Amino acid sequence: MSSYQAKEQFSLFEASSIATKSETQVLPVKNLLFEAIDAFFSGEVQQALDAMQAYFLEGGNARPLISALQAKNRLLIQIKVLLDSKELQLINGKLIGLSTANKQYSVYFDTAQEKSSYCMFSQKDWYLNKLGATATRLSLDKLITQQQAFLTTFESIALTLDTQERLLEKLILECLSISASR
Repeated sequence: MSSYQAKEQFSLFEASSIATKSETQVLPVKNLLFEAIDAFFSGEVQQALDAMQAYFLEGGNARPLISALQAKNRLLIQIKVLLDSKELQLINGKLIGLSTANKQYSVYFDTAQEKSSYCMFSQKDWYLNKLGATATRLSLDKLITQQQAFLTTFESIALTLDTQERLLEKLILECLSISASR
């Protein structure tokens, strides 16, 4: 096959890929962001890598992804501490003791009355219940280690020549391989 034929064949393949992509309904980047976050916290390496790749293929950026991972992890840390201290219990998928914990600890958050990713008490109960199920699967040590890895990756974006996607891939492999050892 000549180089001209190869280029022509590649162009046809590329055109059919673009046509197929435009014919199918593509999720907006925002939805892919949420999918990537959920995939990460599923603990499944391949699922997390696939979701992250789909996010970047649609033009996603690492900063919002890392920020969202940090925010969810921050809430998981708060829930995990209350679960470990027995101030909250997860029974049949529902966190028991939220109102008592809210009364006792919301005074330590400036934003407890307004929605904020810094304060678990500003979140909807259904979301906290969902996070509670995730928090029971993870150790506090793992959550803190992940938070540190998110920070390191965020800083690396500005300091390295690696692509954002490659840095996130390293993050996923680092964090989710931790789960096997903890």
